[in-house]
Amino acid sequence: MKVELLSVTPDAEALIENAARTCYASHRKTGPESAGRLIHHLIKSGHESPLEHAYATFRISGVSRAMTHQLVRHRLCAFSQKSQRYVSEKDFEYVIPPSIAKEYQEDYERDMEAIRGTYVKWLLRGIEKEDVRFVLPNACTSEIVVSANFRECRHVFSVRCTRHAQWEIRSACTIMLRELHQHAPHVFDDIIDSIPGHIPDASEDIDKTAGIKRCSECHKAVSYESLYCHICGAEVPAQGYPLECPSCHRQVSGLEKFCKVCGASIPRLYG
Repeated sequence: MKVELLSVTPDAEALIENAARTCYASHRKTGPESAGRLIHHLIKSGHESPLEHAYATFRISGVSRAMTHQLVRHRLCAFSQKSQRYVSEKDFEYVIPPSIAKEYQEDYERDMEAIRGTYVKWLLRGIEKEDVRFVLPNACTSEIVVSANFRECRHVFSVRCTRHAQWEIRSACTIMLRELHQHAPHVFDDIIDSIPGHIPDASEDIDKTAGIKRCSECHKAVSYESLYCHICGAEVPAQGYPLECPSCHRQVSGLEKFCKVCGASIPRLYG
């Protein structure tokens, strides 16, 4: 998975403040720290329309069609996706869900190879790509460019960055959230604070932010929940990063389900 920020509104928070102060004829109150305070007030009061003046555009690649089918349901975003109608998928790559255990991965890969063969068979029979694509799996990787205003970004992150979201879209949206938080911290800090668990800041490893770790053998990205690398099959030890107990506020491992001090349940972003 690769998530790349292509474009973001320059000085987004200043633009949002400028637009919002137009509503109240309060430009005289603009100052060095006024944008952040005003944005927090807008969000708290439910007046989020000024956030729509700021936009961001991302390119997301190496994700499954199952993931992009979820993403495009956010209809207020704008999408441009690699077409299976016009682009050949005879050598398609695919995503292996982390729930596929090591002993079953070869079987999974054989299934994908069989589908590749089926796709090519129908191409050779003269069937157009727009119809041959019917045999492709949801695991097939795709590339998509998505644009959205900050108000819609907030909505997407609020439902896709929680532990209730599917792991792949959660990983992508968490990377997007962290990236936009660097550009407009006052627009997104309440969403980061509301998500159970830990989201690393800019100084920490982006792999942890995305819910992935690295195979020590081939160094490919592996889902945080997986115990084996889906590329080389090497065992990937479980890893944890610090969380805070919601009850006693002591630091605990990200692998712990319960606090060893007070016994409280530990919410995790990637649960």
